Amino acid sequence: MSNPIYALILAGGSGERFWPLSRRNHPKQLLRLVSERTLLEKTIARLEGLVPSDRILILTNVEQEKAVRDLLKAFPKQNIIAEPAKRDTAAAVALGAGWIAGRNHAA
Repeated sequence: MSNPIYALILAGGSGERFWPLSRRNHPKQLLRLVSERTLLEKTIARLEGLVPSDRILILTNVEQEKAVRDLLKAFPKQNIIAEPAKRDTAAAVALGAGWIAGRNHAA
């Protein structure tokens, strides 16, 4: 039995290093830098054919959750989750890994 592959996209950062393009209310993952698609949309597109969309988890934060959901209307709603509190990258990865393990123990 093969292990199913999941992808975790961390999309909750404030993108402060991208200032002035990226700001608190307009984070870098929602920027359209070199095309009509945002960086988040381009990341999802790179996963097409590798990971089914129902196995892609997007982890954002409470402040950006609505903007991410509005952008990705066709994306599985249950696969967009917001961190309950801002922590660091390790905490975000742990939250995502826990969510994936809860869905599929073999992942």
